[in-house]
Amino acid sequence: MLCRAEARTTFFFLLGPLLAPLAALGFLPLAAQVVRKPWRRALQTAAAVLAAAAVAGLSHLRSLGVAETNGPLASTAALADTLDAHPVYLLLAAILAATAVALPWARSRGAVALAALAAVVTALAIVGAGGTDAWPIVVCTWITCGLLAAEPPLRRRLTHRPKAGPSRAFHPSKCYALPGDPDTLPGESTAAQGRERMGTVPAEA
Repeated sequence: MLCRAEARTTFFFLLGPLLAPLAALGFLPLAAQVVRKPWRRALQTAAAVLAAAAVAGLSHLRSLGVAETNGPLASTAALADTLDAHPVYLLLAAILAATAVALPWARSRGAVALAALAAVVTALAIVGAGGTDAWPIVVCTWITCGLLAAEPPLRRRLTHRPKAGPSRAFHPSKCYALPGDPDTLPGESTAAQGRERMGTVPAEA
């Protein structure tokens, strides 16, 4: 199997039919980051889009020719003809697969690269898909890139901890008498006054 090395992501493509009713297919590139290999990530993202398209057309199986076929090859050919008649699914699969591969590159280069990636996806989706089919992809892509751009400063703010100042050790020699203290004797040194207060003045012979 192509995904045997990453068995836990084998059924990632099933996320497509779950996100499609929510108009959230544009979040597939972000979700696909759990797949480590770029080519597997692209393959799984494209498969998720095509799975969503297949589930959306379940009510039209008879018109697709699947009900009249007896073998998997004939069924695959019927579905391929349908995708050829509606290339928007193939275009969205290609766009999202490429976005899933490019997202780590843009993320490592900061907010400007993420904005550029979102702009490219927006242009491709609007020009290729057109109409209302492109806008969910565009909105989800900009949300994804915005979250990734805000991640580094947010993480720094959450992990920042104020450092405690150095502790000062108490030393008796640094205890001095306050000016104007009535107990201060004329001519007595300040250090001696401090030692007397601390009980460190040796007794007179």
